[in-house]
Amino acid sequence: MSDSYKKQAESLLDLLQGEGSPDAVLSEPLTEEEQDIWRSLQDIDEAAHRLYAPSPDVDAAWTALHRQRARRDKVRWLKVASWIAAAAVLVMAIMIVLPHAEESLAPALSHGTPTPKAVPAAGYSVQTSRPSLPRVLAQTKNITVKVPAHATQTVVLPDGTEVCLNAKSTLIYPEQFAGNTRSVQLEGEAYFKVAHDEAHPFDVYAGHTVTRVLGTEFNVRNYDAKDIHVTLVKGSVEVSVADDCVRMQPNQDVSLRGDKLNVANVNPKDFTSWREGMMYFDHATLRTIIQQIGAWYDLNVVCADESMLDKHFHYMYSTEGDAQEAIRLLNESSDLAIRINNHTIIVE
Repeated sequence: MSDSYKKQAESLLDLLQGEGSPDAVLSEPLTEEEQDIWRSLQDIDEAAHRLYAPSPDVDAAWTALHRQRARRDKVRWLKVASWIAAAAVLVMAIMIVLPHAEESLAPALSHGTPTPKAVPAAGYSVQTSRPSLPRVLAQTKNITVKVPAHATQTVVLPDGTEVCLNAKSTLIYPEQFAGNTRSVQLEGEAYFKVAHDEAHPFDVYAGHTVTRVLGTEFNVRNYDAKDIHVTLVKGSVEVSVADDCVRMQPNQDVSLRGDKLNVANVNPKDFTSWREGMMYFDHATLRTIIQQIGAWYDLNVVCADESMLDKHFHYMYSTEGDAQEAIRLLNESSDLAIRINNHTIIVE
């Protein structure tokens, strides 16, 4: 490897320890393929950081979880850290020397059926919206994928689009896309990597919102009709509701507030960390937190005072643990008194 390549590689590795863009230190801008490799490297670095260094913005819940996992997996994760470091250097060398290397992704299509649960009659219940099929899907032969609790699944659509579904989520899509658009319906949460096709926009129907893209990566959360979020990782998307429409930029989140869309600048990993086996909430509402816990562990949620659902908290837990541990950490990191009884999360 030449001195110039070594210098560029060292500069890029330095970026992992701070802020910045590889385009600012390289003599030539990265290609789209190299940018994908760089983002993957950042994800590796972020995952390692979460395992070993508590974030200054996260309270006692993160500290407790970090110590617990460190005690249990100390030797194993020390080995993983060394492998990650070696892999980071290798990936960066490949990015510099072989910029046209190709990656192959071939996730399998699988199906699951969630266990039905009755919604409690007393108190306030967080419920999933159940909209009817949009007209474009109602006229086609569709495939329905249902993900059970405590699991995630990846689906590859007919056009090559990858969809990673979170627990208790349902995706409906046609056996073959036809017409001028590619349309799917989502209930729950999913991360989309949309295959680029300018002639055929990709539409995600989630609750009362429609997200339209040509080719990009974004997360959609639609467990609760009062807590719908679209989070853009890269590219550009347009989110619309009956009386409002916004065009998003990367690192933005759009949420539905009544019949209007609210745009906020965010760290996308706050919304996509579930793909790494972590649930991370930075100043999130209790509504968001408990509906995520309820979905993952297949629990109902009841809250006697609905105003409590709008309180904000910093909270993090690993999906490797059980529901009781998740609730214990939430209580320790807040002033709440939450318990689980008869397969129901009760907020008092």
